[in-house]
Formats: sequence, structure tokens, C-alpha cells
Amino acid sequence: MKLTKRKALTICRDLWQWLANQSEIKYPDTERLKRDWRGWDKNGGPIPTMRYFCPCCAFAIDSITDEPECKNCPLLKLWKGNGIDKPCLSSSSPYEKWFKSHGKAARKHATTIANACTKELRNL
Repeated sequence: MKLTKRKALTICRDLWQWLANQSEIKYPDTERLKRDWRGWDKNGGPIPTMRYFCPCCAFAIDSITDEPECKNCPLLKLWKGNGIDKPCLSSSSPYEKWFKSHGKAARKHATTIANACTKELRNL
């Protein structure tokens, strides 16, 4: 599925809003929770499953290497990175903080990502 920036951000926002609402659920690992989003086609939703379960990574896929080019990530400003070495995985990123948290902290970090999507959508 080839994504526009708008479509990637819209899917990403919906995913992270859902994750924010699931944060109170005790899950064995947060990445599994991300894979269980009802929007993915494998769970009965309309969205094809994407690499890393991330619409922004799917948008940034390089046609030659078939790997995400992080410098093209629609949320690069949120990660405060230069687009090299997967800035979303840095210890200071909201994604990594969500990945390592539960409950209210997980909700906060998921909401931060959803809100960043909304902000970027407004700027398109």
C-alpha cells in the first residue's frame, strides 16, 4: 500500500489514539498491543499490516532499499532527530518511552504521538 503523507499521519493518529485508550490494560508487552490494533486487516480492519506496524515507516520506505528512510518520516520533528539511525527508537523519544511504560505514563506518551500527528495534519 503506497501511502500519502496525509494518509500515513491519519492512520498513525488513529492507531495512537487507540493505544492511549488501551494503556490501562495489563499487556505482556506493548509492541504486541500495537500489533493488536483493530484497524489492521489481520484483526478485521481495513488497513493492511505494515512494516513495524507503523504508517510513518511505511510512508518513508525507500524504493531501492525497501527500508524506511527515517529522514522522510512525517513525525521526524517529534523524534528530534536528524533522520539517521531510527530517531524514534532513541531513549528520549515518546515512542521509546511508551514502549517501556504502562498505565498513565503509557497513555501520556501515546497521546503525545497522536497529538503530533494531528499537528502535522493541520500543517499539510
